Amino acid sequence: MNDLIATEADLEARIHSALQLAFPWLHATSIRHQTTFSVSVGQKNLQVDGKVNYDARGRADILLKWGKRPLAILELKRPGLTLKYEDDTQGLSYARLLDPQAPLVVVTNGTDLRLLETHSGQPWNPEEPSEKEFVNLLRSASLAATGNSKFAISTLMGTNSQIWMQAIRETSNEIITEMSGSWGDSLKPFVPEFLIPRTATRLVLQELNKDTKLVLVEGPPLIGKSNVLRQLSLETSASGELVVLFLEGDSGSGILQQTADILSRSLNWPLGQVEVRQWLSCLSLIFIQR
Repeated sequence: MNDLIATEADLEARIHSALQLAFPWLHATSIRHQTTFSVSVGQKNLQVDGKVNYDARGRADILLKWGKRPLAILELKRPGLTLKYEDDTQGLSYARLLDPQAPLVVVTNGTDLRLLETHSGQPWNPEEPSEKEFVNLLRSASLAATGNSKFAISTLMGTNSQIWMQAIRETSNEIITEMSGSWGDSLKPFVPEFLIPRTATRLVLQELNKDTKLVLVEGPPLIGKSNVLRQLSLETSASGELVVLFLEGDSGSGILQQTADILSRSLNWPLGQVEVRQWLSCLSLIFIQR
């Protein structure tokens, strides 16, 4: 517990130091910070816990607010860690998926500092940083095109497991809900709140925990393959290692096209088959039902 308190106190101290470095022209009491916040991916609000990465990788994702509106995303790294391009792109992705967007991204290790305009991704270099210049930035940001969400989503879905695992689970839950109905609905394979545990699911989990890359579940129609996948989705819902993307096997469009269609619809993330193939090659859980 003492270690946890020390870590939180250290993080708070570094946040206040970073605010003084980045915004000496704003009164400190006018800026509030949140180490947990949400971003909008399609119609989903996905949660970001900035302290998780700080504890694990030495980088915290923090939302700064000026009054009632977002001021900036702060990418705060531990002292001595080098600022990298990936820090910029992650911060910009978070800022662009806030509603409303944060106009600035701050990347710092307490010594080096980068201030980036969210709408352009370019450095913010006013001749004399001031509250007046910041208000001008707010105006220009509100007039700028905000159609760069595909890049923002792609960045977080490709590199940030905290985001893409939430997004995939919520997408799978949507599909399972669409396929669920009452006992008398013969066109719906699932009944809410009813699921018989299956040995096949346990065997699949055993293989996946061995780091097996591909698992095939075979059998004739109506034997329960869909329920195996549904149970697998439920049993991995809190896992930090495994996540399930549920796809219907009889769509007729192929697994890559179906994945592209589902993610485009659910996350407002327009993808083609080539992009899906590249994305899946970076991740590792593929469960094929046939």
